[in-house]
Amino acid sequence: MLSLKNIIDNLPSAVMVFNKDRRAIMVNKMAQNLVVETEDDLVGKCVGDLVGCIHALESPEGCGFTKFCNFCGLSRAVARAFSEKVDISTFEACIENEPDRPRFLKISVTLFDMPPWGHRHSNTTVAIVTMDDVTEYKKRERLAAVLETVGAICHELNQPLMVLSGQLDLLELDIGSHSRVQALREQAERMGEITRKLQSVKGYASKALFKKDLRILDMEKACA
Repeated sequence: MLSLKNIIDNLPSAVMVFNKDRRAIMVNKMAQNLVVETEDDLVGKCVGDLVGCIHALESPEGCGFTKFCNFCGLSRAVARAFSEKVDISTFEACIENEPDRPRFLKISVTLFDMPPWGHRHSNTTVAIVTMDDVTEYKKRERLAAVLETVGAICHELNQPLMVLSGQLDLLELDIGSHSRVQALREQAERMGEITRKLQSVKGYASKALFKKDLRILDMEKACA
């Protein structure tokens, strides 16, 4: 008869098995690949420590004891599964492994009564957490949205810019004030350069604007 470990090791998704204390008692090979650690390093760790959440370092006690833990979708899902004795259907959670570099995971939680094993002589309820890293998919999704927006902006700006440039030529002939017209022309050319940059966007990158929680498209990186 196949053991739970044999079964989860042959699944294409990362699978971690947690006890009621939200500590891992078993992980499959895909989970080891997801966090680039061996099973011995992972067993016994809490949810956030397993996926490399940087917020786990904010408290000496680690995962489960920080202010952020109350908002962590993964940690809350495991806790809810045990407390309400329910399975949690697939949802997306964002884990921050590095500042400004989130990892997006598609997660589901299933409760399972594990038969006696090791020193345990009775069934033990565990939470089987299945995870798929969808970070690259989310990046492509964002890029598609950015490119659609950029295309619309460029299309709308190009026509008035052409009209403005033509009118500046006529204005210079009428008033003969080259310096003033030139100042206006430089700004029109600057706007034209911005639209050309937008049309050359190849990837998605953002940067902070004034406040840390306000981010905008990083033109230089997105066009590189």
